[in-house]
Amino acid sequence: MVDWQVGLSTGCFYRQSIFDVLQVVKDGGFNVLELSSYSAHLDYRNPDLVRRVAGRIEELGMEVFSLHAPFGGHIDISALDENTRRRSIDELVAALDAAQLLGASCMVMHPAPELERFPSDTEMIARMHQTASSASILWKAARERGVRVAFENMAPHVAFGRVRDILWILGSLDETEICFCLDTGHAHLAREAYTAPYKLRGCLAVVHANDNDDRTDCHLPPGRGVLRWEKILGALKETGFCGTMIIELAGDTGKPPQQVMQEARAARAFIRSVCRKLTAHSS
Repeated sequence: MVDWQVGLSTGCFYRQSIFDVLQVVKDGGFNVLELSSYSAHLDYRNPDLVRRVAGRIEELGMEVFSLHAPFGGHIDISALDENTRRRSIDELVAALDAAQLLGASCMVMHPAPELERFPSDTEMIARMHQTASSASILWKAARERGVRVAFENMAPHVAFGRVRDILWILGSLDETEICFCLDTGHAHLAREAYTAPYKLRGCLAVVHANDNDDRTDCHLPPGRGVLRWEKILGALKETGFCGTMIIELAGDTGKPPQQVMQEARAARAFIRSVCRKLTAHSS
C-alpha cells in the first residue's frame, strides 16, 4: 500500500507566532511539520528562540521534517550582482543553522525570487550559472550541518518555473546529494504536474501538496481544485517516491485556525483515499 508520511506546513499560519499555533496544529491532528521562516512566525536568525521552538515541539511530541527557507526579493542566489548573491547565501546559511537546531532533515528553498520582469535568455543562462555556484556553497554548508537542501520548482511566470531549469542545477554540480521539492500547484500551472515525478525520479525528497483553480497559485487544499490527484499520486507511486508529503495551504485567507485545520485534515484524508484506490487498482 502507498503510505507516505503526510505533514503540514505552518505557512498557513505565517502571520502568527509559531508558539501560538503549535498546539492548534497538534490538536488538529498533525505531528509532522514544515516550518515557515517568515520573520513574524519564526525568526530563524535568533538561535535562542529557535532552541525554544525546538523544545516546545519536542514537548508536544511533534517533529520538524523541513524548514522552508526565507524567500522574497531580498533573497536571490541567482543575482548577477555579487554582493546581493553573497548576502543571500549568508541568509540561507543562517536558515540552515536554524534547521539544524530544529532537527529538520531538509531545508526547502526557492532557486530564485519573483523578479520584476522575466529574464531574457542570456540573463537566464547567467542566473542559472550563479544559482549553481550558490548551490555548491549551500550544499557544503548543509552537509556540515546534517541537513539536505531541496530546491523547489517555481510557478511558470517566475525564473526556474520549469522542472528542466532546476534539474540543470543538479547536472551542473559535482555533488549528487542535492534533492528537490515538487510543488504540485506550481507544476500544474506550468503544465508539468503529471510529468514532473518522472523527471525528478530518484532525487525527489518532499512534495508540497496543494491544489489550484488552473489560473492562480492559490494553494487550495488537495481535492478542492482542478488537479487530477489520482494521476499525480499514481506517477509518484510508479516512480518509487518514498519521501514526505507536506500539505501547504494559503496563509492569508483570514479563516479561523480551527477551520484551517479542518481543511488540512480533509486534505490528508483525501490524499489517503486516493492512495487506497491506487493500491486497490494495482492488487
